Amino acid sequence: MPPDVRSHFNALKTWLNQYLSGSTEEFQSIDLLPFVLDVLEKVKQLSRHRNIRFQVDGKNDLFVFIDPLILQNIVEGLLRNAIENTPTVD
Repeated sequence: MPPDVRSHFNALKTWLNQYLSGSTEEFQSIDLLPFVLDVLEKVKQLSRHRNIRFQVDGKNDLFVFIDPLILQNIVEGLLRNAIENTPTVD
């Protein structure tokens, strides 16, 4: 398993163990759109060498109750995967 996938897998496994044990100490209510936009800006910095145009569509006030680190790992993994598998725009 690649190291970046293992990292996300381990974070998800940790979260799942916390969830099943009833421990939600790290959980927070997070407004999803601003959170995703923040993660996207960080990921964009890593993909500056690519000629990719990013477009975001969403609404504020859609909250999720989750550990922010877990959510960041999930969103970052999805974005990195999308960037790696998107052809460069000419």
